[in-house]
Amino acid sequence: MEWRKAAPRRALQIALLSVPLLAAGAVGVACGQQGGTSTKQQAPEPPTDKARQAVHGDGGIGDLFEIDDPANTINGSTPGDDWQNTIGEAAQGGTQTSSATRVTRLADGLSNTTIFTGGGSKDPEDVSKWKWKSNTGSVPDKDDIVNAYAAAYNDTNGDLIIYFGADRFATDGDAQMGFWFFRDDVHFVPTPSDSGESEDGTFSGHHLDGDLLVLANFLKGGAENHLQVFKWSCGTTNPALCGSTGTLVALTGEIVTTATRVCNPAAGTIPADAACVATNKTNSVRAYWPYQSKDGTSATEPTIPPLGFVEGGINATQLSGLHCVSSFAAETRASQSPTATLKDIAVGEFPTCSLSITKECLGTTLSTIPIDGGTAVVPQVSYRWVVCNGGVGTVNNVVVTDQLVGHDASVHDVGSLGGQQCFDAGVRTYIPGAVDDGGTNPCQASFTNSVSATGGPDASLSASASASCPLCPCNVGGGDAGTGG
Repeated sequence: MEWRKAAPRRALQIALLSVPLLAAGAVGVACGQQGGTSTKQQAPEPPTDKARQAVHGDGGIGDLFEIDDPANTINGSTPGDDWQNTIGEAAQGGTQTSSATRVTRLADGLSNTTIFTGGGSKDPEDVSKWKWKSNTGSVPDKDDIVNAYAAAYNDTNGDLIIYFGADRFATDGDAQMGFWFFRDDVHFVPTPSDSGESEDGTFSGHHLDGDLLVLANFLKGGAENHLQVFKWSCGTTNPALCGSTGTLVALTGEIVTTATRVCNPAAGTIPADAACVATNKTNSVRAYWPYQSKDGTSATEPTIPPLGFVEGGINATQLSGLHCVSSFAAETRASQSPTATLKDIAVGEFPTCSLSITKECLGTTLSTIPIDGGTAVVPQVSYRWVVCNGGVGTVNNVVVTDQLVGHDASVHDVGSLGGQQCFDAGVRTYIPGAVDDGGTNPCQASFTNSVSATGGPDASLSASASASCPLCPCNVGGGDAGTGG
């Protein structure tokens, strides 16, 4: 076997047989690189001496976020984050200082912007049956959402914790609200028209197994506070993408209290305080983001009147096994029933999980191997790949497919990646099986290796990358780089 400076165009057979991938760090690496090991790297957790599974945020084990401090303020003295440092600072041009990994504020505006329409727009129906319209029709002032917001955290146990809230234009009636957490990408889809996209339409996406709905109803002037949690269930025989064949299943009974905050009691496999909601029952609260109320409060320091502000928190993992959410929605409704007619909606992206992957070539060394009774000098390419979860929720079932030139793809079961966690495959070395030199000096040839990753529910998350690896170093001054038998 010969490598010459001006070889005719052909595939360079680097080895007669497929050479297996060598173990990470098994051979020397060019440029002083050292062999590595596979590791998972986790961003440090905020210090805590208690498990943070409960979500009520009253100075106890739910200290991630404050819900309903004694003064009903948005920025109280109870330990943990609050809406002022989670969305308020960013809304005022500052930098968010909360420890939340994912934050969203949906500015829905006033009056008849993006409201529900049609008989199929009810919670027990699939998202594909919902319809919306804009700038036509209206909703009662008390059902008009001005803003909705959510913040996601990764618990020390790996649970996905989500805090959420909304404010209303008016409070001249009961507050009946729902908060959806979708696994699928749910957003407004305008209906095409002759003049372009019209101001009405449908919704993207479908319900997936485990979608969560929290109903927060504050009735009789706030004298009664109601909480109920549902999940979308595909059952035991349906696929995870069940859409209209799934059902809305109650995870908790309807919990009623006269207290400002209401949380679920322990029931079955669901622990106490896995879901809580509260409202500013008697006090106005300062809004640190753009807000306008019906009574015309100051635009520079807007205040939300009593019963105009609703907030809550859920442990999504404990409630329905959720680690990954794609979209978030807040809705108002005609009554507290889950079959009630829906009124206003704010919906948008809220990705709590994401996958990314990188691949890089670290260098090439030459190695002499026996071949056909003689020897040949062949390149040994060193490379590494790293797959990361850039979100807050745990991504399960992460699988990486590593495609190398001249070899069958190798599949690596990475397992689970927690929020902000990476898996580093370490330095890996292999001998290419065949490379097309393009009819030029093989030392100038390069070839592309690729890698891809999937993960999350039903492999719904994916990422890919590639790296161009040169066939260097070798003898570029002419003559043979190796000899054949």
